[in-house]
Amino acid sequence: GNPITVIDANLTHNKDCERIFKNLGKDILESLIPELEDRIDDDDIFYMRLDKQRAVEGEYVLSHSGDVISITAKIAAHPAKKEIAIGLMRDYLIKLTRPDSPVVSQ
Repeated sequence: GNPITVIDANLTHNKDCERIFKNLGKDILESLIPELEDRIDDDDIFYMRLDKQRAVEGEYVLSHSGDVISITAKIAAHPAKKEIAIGLMRDYLIKLTRPDSPVVSQ
């Protein structure tokens, strides 16, 4: 078969993370908001998978299995609690999709 290439990147600058999330498009970002409870674990890690074949074609589609691009993000929640991480991520996604909308952390 074809060789497998693994690319692992750690992004620490907000502008780099923002670029990745904005490129996913408003529809995907909005669809993530009601799923945050399931997408963030007890260590405040956010998980998302994209269909790799569709991404190669320039279209981003969320996927739950198969040939995927895995994206994880450590949410800097203080104190480190899942509920706080969910609120921060919700606010972040809302800010990206609706920049003029006021957001309130939970």
